Amino acid sequence: FLESIDHIEWLEQLTDTTGLLSDETGLNLWVNRFTEVWQNKTALEWENIMDELGIPGTMCRTIDEWLDSEQSVISGATITIDDPIFGKMKQAGKIVRLYNHDHGNLASARASQIEKPPPEVNR
Repeated sequence: FLESIDHIEWLEQLTDTTGLLSDETGLNLWVNRFTEVWQNKTALEWENIMDELGIPGTMCRTIDEWLDSEQSVISGATITIDDPIFGKMKQAGKIVRLYNHDHGNLASARASQIEKPPPEVNR
């Protein structure tokens, strides 16, 4: 990470956690340094940097932004269904994935392949 922000020289000082936590002035200096670094890029740029480095993280999105995001569609977390009452609509798809790949035998369990209408909602 420090290489990606062009501050590899910070490594030795940041690995001394005892020293960092015992010196409030020094800790505030690091908070200010990292604040300055974070403010130089957009949330989407940080998301992409973290992804390239293999660091989990994502920016906060509205529901509509998330439903339309490329990542949610490609991963199957968002699917489009043809609802018998409401027509085409987006909904949550595969919420949890226990492996980094799909298993063909799970395809029949996908919500997008259910052929009967949803239950009626009493209003």
